[in-house]
Amino acid sequence: MLTVVKRNKNYKARKLVIYDDKKRVTYVEPFWGWYSFSENLHELHKPCRALVMENFYWLLGRDCEWEDWVDSIEAWDKGKHVYGITIDKLPESMFFEGEKEIALNSFYNN
Repeated sequence: MLTVVKRNKNYKARKLVIYDDKKRVTYVEPFWGWYSFSENLHELHKPCRALVMENFYWLLGRDCEWEDWVDSIEAWDKGKHVYGITIDKLPESMFFEGEKEIALNSFYNN
């Protein structure tokens, strides 16, 4: 069973550490306006990404207000907010199907 542990309160050092039972599978940290996995997960990518979306506000929200969080989610949904990439070269959305709502509701899971 996969579990997630939040590490570091400092925004520059925040990480989500994902475990399968007691074995660390990966950690996730903010990266250029989005996030990055530390390992290539293959078959565990989808369940790990679901855990990230459930904790998305804690990882990337920076204690913003609800309205600002909604604006951020909308920007990611339009492929914006990722630094260093020309906006017209981003995909239509940074979220997979069903993830936008989970990420939005992560505001309340903090």
